[in-house]
Amino acid sequence: PPLVHCTAKVNSLGCTPSIAATGFASLTDPTPFEIRASDVVNHRRGALVFGLGGPADTPWFGGTLCVGAPLVRGPLLNSGGSAAPLDCSGQFRFNFNAWIQAGTRPGWLAATRIDAQFWYHDPGAAGGIGSTNAMAFWICP
Repeated sequence: PPLVHCTAKVNSLGCTPSIAATGFASLTDPTPFEIRASDVVNHRRGALVFGLGGPADTPWFGGTLCVGAPLVRGPLLNSGGSAAPLDCSGQFRFNFNAWIQAGTRPGWLAATRIDAQFWYHDPGAAGGIGSTNAMAFWICP
C-alpha cells in the first residue's frame, strides 16, 4: 500500500489537507488507483505533482515540498466542494492508472517508486500555495 509521509501545510482557513489512495498503481490493471486530497479549500485549481527522486523535506512557499526532483505535474484539477462561502469542503481526485495507461509517462515502468503531493491555489496562504502531505507508491505490472 502507499506510504504517507511528510507534513501538509495548514491552509488559509485553518484546515490541514491530507492525501490518501484506494487501489494500487498498475501498468495493466483497469481498476482505478485513485489518489485524492481532502480538506482542501473549495473551488480551487490544483494538480498532483509526482517526484521521481524519493521523498523531500524542503521549505516551500510557507509549507514543505515533500517530493524529490525531477518533478512531473499531472493535469489541472478543480477541488469542487460547497457553492459558498469558502470552506474546506474541496477535494481532488486523480485516477493514476487511467493516466499512466494512456501512455502519458512511457518511461515509468513496473517497480518505479513515485512520490506524490497535491499543490493548489490558496490566495490567503503564505506564497498563495496550499499543499497536502505526500505518499510514496510503487508501480506494479
